[in-house]
Amino acid sequence: GAVGVLGEYRAETAGRVSRGDHRPSAAEPCGKLPPPTAFTTSAARTALGTTRKFIVPLLEHLDALGMTLRDGDTRQIAPRTH
Repeated sequence: GAVGVLGEYRAETAGRVSRGDHRPSAAEPCGKLPPPTAFTTSAARTALGTTRKFIVPLLEHLDALGMTLRDGDTRQIAPRTH
């Protein structure tokens, strides 16, 4: 699938996130997101220095793993990951 670069991370449209030859744990990008208060997709995009095209699949992947919790237009890091 299509691949986009998120800082040093790579997001594939198939929902996988990798970092060069290293496949990071899902917690790695969470460490770069805003603090565990509610944040928007735009805030996450700015924090990771990427575009909406690539941040949305990454956030959806983190939601599916239970790493982030989505509530309408905002998300926050799940309590067990920070």
